[in-house]
Amino acid sequence: MSHLEHVEIVLDGLPGKIINIQKPNIPKSLKSLNINLLGHFTMYEDDKLYPYDTIDPTYINLHTLTIISNRLLQNLSTGIPNLQNVKIKIMELDESKFIKFLKANPQLRNLETILEEYNEEIINTVLSSKHLKQWSIDSWIREDEEVRCHSTNYSIKYLRIFIELPDLTVFNIIDACKGLEILDYKREDFELTLSLLLKLKRKIDIKIIF
Repeated sequence: MSHLEHVEIVLDGLPGKIINIQKPNIPKSLKSLNINLLGHFTMYEDDKLYPYDTIDPTYINLHTLTIISNRLLQNLSTGIPNLQNVKIKIMELDESKFIKFLKANPQLRNLETILEEYNEEIINTVLSSKHLKQWSIDSWIREDEEVRCHSTNYSIKYLRIFIELPDLTVFNIIDACKGLEILDYKREDFELTLSLLLKLKRKIDIKIIF
């Protein structure tokens, strides 16, 4: 275990099911931790330790990580310099911890967010990332709030939007990504999608999924 580098964990999100692992011993040699959720994993208890909750900035080899707890966001809110690829799936997100985490880790290259809510502060904080190359936006619910983007991003090359967002929000996010080259966009209404994308007046490779 002392030389363990790659870990994949599968968590069963059955209602009422709590996973309790007391003081998990995750070695400092860890380079990647991927967590796959089966269903909606919503049950947390503050007095329990989960397999990932002891990870902190001393894991200097870690470059790929799945985050499914606010506790881990807080652990890494002072930065973890080699971290490049992050997936965040939290149903009851602590927005302040999310923002602190992103600001403390400007070196991130690939980000996937699966959240209940995408408000103005969350979206603009991600767009403020200077080195982010890919951003995947997803959710299990429809988002109806329109968001204005005050931040401009020149680093994001690939954008994936797999959530029903208001047209104005989608347009604002895409338009804010000035260096965007590839867009994967899930949309049911083709006519609205076409009229929206024609407003961009930029050359972008677009794949629309219905």
